Amino acid sequence: MFNNHQPLIGKFAVKNENNFFQVLQFVLLTIQQPLFRAVEDMQVVNDKGLDAPCLWGVKAQAWRKLGDIRGKVFEHAMLLNDVHPNPDHAASELLAYFASLPGLGLVKGGFVAQLAFGLVGCLDTHNINRYGLKQSAFSAHSYKGAKTIQTKQRKVNHYLELCANLGGCEGLWDSWCEYVHTSSMFGNTYENADHVSAMHCHAFGINP
Repeated sequence: MFNNHQPLIGKFAVKNENNFFQVLQFVLLTIQQPLFRAVEDMQVVNDKGLDAPCLWGVKAQAWRKLGDIRGKVFEHAMLLNDVHPNPDHAASELLAYFASLPGLGLVKGGFVAQLAFGLVGCLDTHNINRYGLKQSAFSAHSYKGAKTIQTKQRKVNHYLELCANLGGCEGLWDSWCEYVHTSSMFGNTYENADHVSAMHCHAFGINP
């Protein structure tokens, strides 16, 4: 699943700043929303912008700010990925950068890295619950409120270590898709785990 779908999204994301912003937008829309709803909301936001009802609360503010700096975000992300040929170094730098962006934190920053570069992973609410992790440890406020660079780096290192121990970027993606497909809270929303995975592509108009 990951090997079939993430490379398509990654190729889309790194094409230009507007595509990369689409990835950021999708990640924002997944906050406190199921995957299928976030996919549907992508077109709504593309059509209505800030008038989209799904851009509520801090999402609207973050969306506007990220849109304003999309060029800088794209250039810096591409630079970090290019200058660190070692995937572990790139993952650390990219996670620290994405986690600092408006509306994001370690969890959603990890999701951006996962979608765009096939690195890190997303320890969202589903993963936090099924692996028995502490949600407060990954809050955006906890990371952004850290007083020193060293403290932030420790949080980045801890997040990366957890992702690696729980299956890595690919393993987390595939197991998450299996979990969401079989979860009773979504009923018959998804045909199978591959359908869950493919929906990430559908968010960007990609036909896998």
